[in-house]
Amino acid sequence: MLQIAAMILYRNIPNITLVQSDDNVYDILCSSTIGELRFGINVVSSSFSTSNTYEHYLKYLDSVDYSDKNYRIPILLMAVNESTETAMIGIQVGWRFGRPIIFKKPTMMSVTQENADKIINSVKMMDNTIRMLSEHGMKIVKTIAVESIQHNGMAHYAKIVYLRDFTEQYKMKQKIVVDEREKFNRLFNGIPEDEYPNDFLDNSILEMVNQKFSGAKLTSSMMLFSSDLRELQQLAHSIIMKAEMFVEPNLTNMSNAVLSMLEGVKFLHFNIDFFVDAPYCKATFENLSLHKIEPMEGWLRTYNEYDEALKTLHSPTEFFI
Repeated sequence: MLQIAAMILYRNIPNITLVQSDDNVYDILCSSTIGELRFGINVVSSSFSTSNTYEHYLKYLDSVDYSDKNYRIPILLMAVNESTETAMIGIQVGWRFGRPIIFKKPTMMSVTQENADKIINSVKMMDNTIRMLSEHGMKIVKTIAVESIQHNGMAHYAKIVYLRDFTEQYKMKQKIVVDEREKFNRLFNGIPEDEYPNDFLDNSILEMVNQKFSGAKLTSSMMLFSSDLRELQQLAHSIIMKAEMFVEPNLTNMSNAVLSMLEGVKFLHFNIDFFVDAPYCKATFENLSLHKIEPMEGWLRTYNEYDEALKTLHSPTEFFI
């Protein structure tokens, strides 16, 4: 099983070295040749997490002296299916604010080339050292603050958070700052909003949200470091609800004959996440369906533009562990 695990890791995770360990905490010490990242891997069978042995292992982890340098590292659980020679992996022990956190039910993901960056970024997030994320993990974070005033005058709050990829067209606006006062203001207040990338998709999402919740405001930030990913991870503790977003061509004032010819017209549909902290606000943001109507003229071009932009849209839940 260790041989299969090593083969899967070497095949899918680039720039790593593996050393077998006789320790009871982990079987393999994995090191990245980039950035001096180290983490342990406990290799188990695919049915291990439902066994009594796993309960004993969790109790053992509670007794470990994490001041020992050998254990001041993230520790992953790797469940190997020997018959298919595949594996799932998740964070078993991570670190926050210098303290170990034992995850009783790790979120597991397949060990594949497609998930390689996500696995490494998750390890970086759970390491004590602040590290630069891989290209896969670097995103623009868009947050829309939403408020809904109820009939009794009470305000219900939520926030929409979604991620966008950096691209050649979607990137930070370069600005040379020479004035010392402006340098201080940027240091104190952060990067001005108008220097972040913003396109028609961002504008459309905000417009659709404002149709339902007027006064919604959008702010931007960057996710570049493991500390930024840790901050994003805090959203996992919120109540998460998905809103359906529809972008459709304007079909009003068209004859039935024309409409019958347009049965093959494609509509755009995607989801965004609402994050709610207070349970009593949940009903306000449930089962939302938000719409935007675009001109029928040039709809095919509009559809293709949205379709391309949506490929750069991501949910924060993709990065939760």
